[in-house]
Amino acid sequence: MANDLFAKVTLTDKGVSGFPIPERTSYVLVRIPFEVAASICGQNPTHGHTKMFQRFAEAASNAKGMPSETNIMQVVEDVVPVEVDPSHLSSPSWKDESGVEAWLLPPQTNE
Repeated sequence: MANDLFAKVTLTDKGVSGFPIPERTSYVLVRIPFEVAASICGQNPTHGHTKMFQRFAEAASNAKGMPSETNIMQVVEDVVPVEVDPSHLSSPSWKDESGVEAWLLPPQTNE
């Protein structure tokens, strides 16, 4: 777990107008095991690699679930590398067979 990659992914639902629906913004913490990251983009995986961005976004979308309304689309607003102490993590909200895990985070406020 020491070399695993963690990122906080911001997902926002947008209506047909293209404007975000602020109350439907979600934050997801994603962990990609080093071995999985290395298989995606080589022996020196980085958060900035396009394929890693896509994998973080995919895991976050799977954890949150897609909007049920057909006129709403989910957009990845941001993928930010973060340092995480794995001992503080609870059971993940979502996990795939390769070991990628995701946790839904509480909503953030601007206070």
